[in-house]
Amino acid sequence: MSTIDNSTHPFVSVIIPVYNDAKRIGLCIEALLRQSYPRERFEIIVVDNGSKDSTHQVVSGYPAVTLLVENEVQGSYAARNKGIENASGEIIAFTDGDCVPQTKWLDSGVAALQLKQADLVGGRVKFPLNPGSSAAEYYDALCNIRIKDNVETRGVAFTANLLVHKSVIDNLGGFPHHIQSGGDVYFTSRATSAGHKLVYGGDAIVEHPARNLRALVRKSLRIGRGKMSILDKAQRDKTMNRALRPGRFLTDLNPFNLRRRLIEDEFKVGPIKFLGIVGVAYLVLLVMCAGAVIGLCQRGRFSRDKNPE
Repeated sequence: MSTIDNSTHPFVSVIIPVYNDAKRIGLCIEALLRQSYPRERFEIIVVDNGSKDSTHQVVSGYPAVTLLVENEVQGSYAARNKGIENASGEIIAFTDGDCVPQTKWLDSGVAALQLKQADLVGGRVKFPLNPGSSAAEYYDALCNIRIKDNVETRGVAFTANLLVHKSVIDNLGGFPHHIQSGGDVYFTSRATSAGHKLVYGGDAIVEHPARNLRALVRKSLRIGRGKMSILDKAQRDKTMNRALRPGRFLTDLNPFNLRRRLIEDEFKVGPIKFLGIVGVAYLVLLVMCAGAVIGLCQRGRFSRDKNPE
C-alpha cells in the first residue's frame, strides 16, 4: 500500500464564501469532492454570509464540509476571514460559491506554487459561453476576472481562483474586513509590494457563470464604490502602488482590444453582437463612475462624522 508524500501534497484549506446561492453551492462542493488531489490532504470550509434562502441547509447536507457562519458583517471578505481563522492548511485556496473547479484545480495550483517557488498563485477563470449568450455575458467573460493579465501587468489576482501560502496571510493579515468589493486586489497588491511572489497558474481552472446585464450593473456599481474604499485604505496604509491606480477601463473600452480578446479566448460573434459588447463596455464605465461618486460622497460623510466641527 503506497503512502502519500506530504511534502508533495501539503494540506490545503479550501475556503468558499456564499450568500443566497442554494442553487449553485452544491455544484461547487461536488466539484471539490471530485478533485484529483488526495482527499485526506484538503478540507472544505464554506462560510455562509447570512443567507436567507436554503443555502445553509444545502451545505449542511455534506458531512465532509465544515460549515461556518458570518452574520456580523455582510461581505465576502469578512466571510473569507472567518474561514481563515478556522483553517488548518499550510496552503489556503479560495474560490466562490458560484464557481465550479475543474478536477485538477488543486493539483495544478499546488504544483504551480511548488514548481515556480511562488507564494501566491492566481489560476485561470473560464466562462462557459454559447452563441446564445448575451452581449453582457460576453463582456463579463472578456473583461472581468482576467487573472493572467492582472498577474502579469498589475501584480494582483482575484479570490475566484487564488492559492496562498498561509505564511503570507500570517505576515500581512487577512482581507480588509468591511470592504464590499476589491479586497482581493488590495490583499494581493500588498503581498506583491511586500516582495511575495505571485504567479499565474493557467492549468488551475475554475469555471464561472457569466453575468447577465442586471447582475453586471449591480457588480459594476459595487466595484465603483469599492474602489473608493480601497483607495482610501491604501492611502492610509501607505500601500498605494500601480495595482490600485485606475486605467484598465480605458483598455476595456477600446474595440480593438475587445476584438483581440475575442480571438484569444476563441469566441466567435457577429458584428451586431460585437457592437452590443462595446455598448455594454461604455455602460459599465458609466455605472462604475456613478458607484465611485457614491463612494466619494460616503467617504466625505464618514470623514465629517469622525471629525465633527
